[in-house]
Amino acid sequence: MTASLHKISLSISTGIDKPLIEFFAEPLPQISITEKEYLTLKHGVGYWQALHKKAIERGEISKQKIKELEGEIRGLKSRLFGNSNEQGKSKDNEGQSVPSPSPRPRGQQPGSKGHGRTPRPNLPEKEEVIDFEKTPQCEKCGTSYVQDENQEIEIIEVEVKAYTRKNIRVCMKKNCSCKGIPNTIIAGSAPPQLIKRSPYGISIWEAILLNKFHYSQPTNRLLNQYGEMGLPISPGTIAGGLKILKELFQPVYDALYAQQMTENRFHNDESGWKVFESIEGKIGNRWWLWLSRSPSVIYFEIAPGRGANVPLAHFQNIQHDKIIIVCDRYSAYKSLAKQLDFIILAFCWAHVRRDFLDAAKKYPDLEEWAFSWIGKIAELYHINNLRCDQFDPKLPVPWQPVPGRIPIFRVMQLIMKWVNLPFVSGSSSVQTCSMSAA
Repeated sequence: MTASLHKISLSISTGIDKPLIEFFAEPLPQISITEKEYLTLKHGVGYWQALHKKAIERGEISKQKIKELEGEIRGLKSRLFGNSNEQGKSKDNEGQSVPSPSPRPRGQQPGSKGHGRTPRPNLPEKEEVIDFEKTPQCEKCGTSYVQDENQEIEIIEVEVKAYTRKNIRVCMKKNCSCKGIPNTIIAGSAPPQLIKRSPYGISIWEAILLNKFHYSQPTNRLLNQYGEMGLPISPGTIAGGLKILKELFQPVYDALYAQQMTENRFHNDESGWKVFESIEGKIGNRWWLWLSRSPSVIYFEIAPGRGANVPLAHFQNIQHDKIIIVCDRYSAYKSLAKQLDFIILAFCWAHVRRDFLDAAKKYPDLEEWAFSWIGKIAELYHINNLRCDQFDPKLPVPWQPVPGRIPIFRVMQLIMKWVNLPFVSGSSSVQTCSMSAA
């Protein structure tokens, strides 16, 4: 180690060029190292710089992950506690923490003329005469009252009761000795039964089917109601009867499927469905209700799984060279289109709009951008409504009347314009939003 003295001069601003004070500072230490040690330290600089770079990258990834998780929390809170509708914010309420009250209250307005009581001319009338036990008389002279105009009060009632319908078929036996003639004859024929040897008539099974499948009420609730009316029915009897009725509906089900296979436009969706039946290879009670809607048929199918094999089997017997399926972006439909080349997928704009609504709720810095796209989709909806007013579904697009073709060309122009729009930049939420929407 070597040391040297450094001479330092200080100048005070007095107008004189020469320094006024001169002194010697403490010697600065100098360290001598070998070339090997120098190379080791130089190599270590790159190593620690690389570690620092990786640490910064991990920090950025963590920040992005935190932002993504915060967005998911806001989305879940919105689903749990937020408004259930998907209407966007109006420009009048934009920036307000509390929406302004509607200028017009809901319901019938004060002072407006009502529609009166709803007429029910088809209801049968059951008259009940309320009469005096004896003819009333004047309290002073004892003269009897005479008949005057009656006062009528209408009260609507519903009477539901169970009863046993006993069919008595008259039997006759012959009173002669003629040969070749039946000994006895019975009047008429036995009343038709929906289920053979069942004591329950058609009205019972009609009520069960309507309550279960049309009004979505539990069968046990209907059976409790029948029990209160003095008609106890075992749940096992209903379950067995429904299995028999299923076979009666099978020809109708097959005819609906055959009709749907002759059409070329479909709306498809699937939803979870609880089925409390154990089958081999199926774990749990969650099945799937698949829907396929065409212009004239709404076809339902309950399947154990949610794979592409369900719609694949459904569309095997299609009778068109090309069909269009409107659906969401679920991967089973994409797999379906790859396996059946005659299928064209049209992704639902309602789901696209929902993605922008979710982005606006999860990531506040994307709210303005998301609502601008929601406005564009609203314009698309409006143009489509104009098209539907003039569109003739029996004619192809080139043969449509001019008022029906203009909205179609307008939609094509808008989509081509939107394709060329630059994606929003300058926000760390863009990557997270695009990943969640994919």
